[in-house]
Amino acid sequence: MEITDFSDKKAFAEFDEFARKFGEFTQSPRWASVKRRWQSAGVVVRNPDGAVTAECLVLIRKTPFGSLMYSPRGFIGEYSSEVWAEMLSGIEELSRKYHAVEFIFDPRQSADFLKKYKRDDIKSVQPKENVILRIAKPFSEIERGFKSDYRNRIRKAVKRGVRFEVHGKEALDEFYELYAETGRRGKFPVRSKEYFSAILRAFGCECKIFLCRNSDGKALSGAVGIAFGTRFTYVYGGSSSAQRNLYPNYLMQSEMIKFARNIGCAEYDFGGIPDYKNENSAGYRLWRFKSGFGGKSRNTTGNLP
Repeated sequence: MEITDFSDKKAFAEFDEFARKFGEFTQSPRWASVKRRWQSAGVVVRNPDGAVTAECLVLIRKTPFGSLMYSPRGFIGEYSSEVWAEMLSGIEELSRKYHAVEFIFDPRQSADFLKKYKRDDIKSVQPKENVILRIAKPFSEIERGFKSDYRNRIRKAVKRGVRFEVHGKEALDEFYELYAETGRRGKFPVRSKEYFSAILRAFGCECKIFLCRNSDGKALSGAVGIAFGTRFTYVYGGSSSAQRNLYPNYLMQSEMIKFARNIGCAEYDFGGIPDYKNENSAGYRLWRFKSGFGGKSRNTTGNLP
């Protein structure tokens, strides 16, 4: 076991490449550069030949009562009692160094493993289930998995002049306006524009802004997505309250799925669905929309089949 210093370019690249194998962009040290109010460190476990078998990106934030340590979607790699013991040793070393009072992690690992090895002082905070769509197949086959009324709405969007575009940082202002409007409408906290700038800088060409416009060129729907390894993740989205009868959100998801497939991704991650079994919850409405594209709810504390 070793603690990684990300100021070392070789160590940074090795850690990033291992995270890429699992499609976990929030386990990349690039993500640490987005979370500017946090310090970061990495725990690496190697096999006898020196190859990385597991790693854990740890974000550290000081509070008046001690530090909070958080590993988003980590740790990743080999899950065994031996590796877990080494990983826990590294986490405890960091905990002592930063006087941590709590460690939070969200591994995609079997419930049985976590039940056996998880300690009471280690907590998870991310939604336990995501909607995942397998896309390593012809798009025509993927499209047949969409609900029939979704396919109808996508065709109507195209007939009514809605067009899909792929952008970089030049479209941030337009996306942010849609995102902020959605936040006001849904009454949820809104990230700063600089937060999105940081994501775009950190992931470069792997992070894109997607827009759907009406025939007059007005942006109606927007999204931020990251292709990392073989997984494409729909990270943030927003839409206008106007012209919803043009169905831009349906065309947006369909075209993003097509984009992800065309660049070689095998999975499309629609993101979390908190409290989706409660029909009166926002999570249920998210699940209903996302699952209509053929994705399946997967427990993200379990390995994806």
